[in-house]
Amino acid sequence: MDVRIDNWTGGFVFGSHLINLGHCQFAAITGPMSTTCYPARLAGFRAALAQHDIVLNDTQVREGDYWSENARLHALDLLQQKNRPTAVFACSDTQAFGIYDAAHQLGLSIPEDLSVTGFDNSTFSGEVGLTTVRQKPYDMAVAAARKALDLIEGRTLDQPHEIFPVQLLVRDSTAAPRVRG
Repeated sequence: MDVRIDNWTGGFVFGSHLINLGHCQFAAITGPMSTTCYPARLAGFRAALAQHDIVLNDTQVREGDYWSENARLHALDLLQQKNRPTAVFACSDTQAFGIYDAAHQLGLSIPEDLSVTGFDNSTFSGEVGLTTVRQKPYDMAVAAARKALDLIEGRTLDQPHEIFPVQLLVRDSTAAPRVRG
């Protein structure tokens, strides 16, 4: 039994969104790659870039944890590189908040100097204007509970794997890249 969101498509949607805005210098901060969602999100993001012959080098990808402080430290390093990214794909909203902190610490403005995306549509993402992906945790929980009850009652699952679509929420944290002089 498997109930989850379409993580790969979520990453792909973000890559496409940022490319459509005109970005071509990217970085990504993931969560632990030992989980299933983060590798899928990163793979989708890379696939969108690859469609435009853009390669996301491994040096531009940082494996984080679930916390904003870790993402802040990774972002500080990424944003101080000679060819710093104009857009950072954070694989969670919590990580995006750490990138916000790093940008502020370095005097960078979001989205004028740096576009930032999150993932999850957490409680505060709307308040800070974070471009993110909406999940439907209630609907997913109901689907998982129904499947579990079917299994407990000995019924065969018609659809053992259910993948929920993602919805891109474009807010104020992404914009066309500023031309650097």
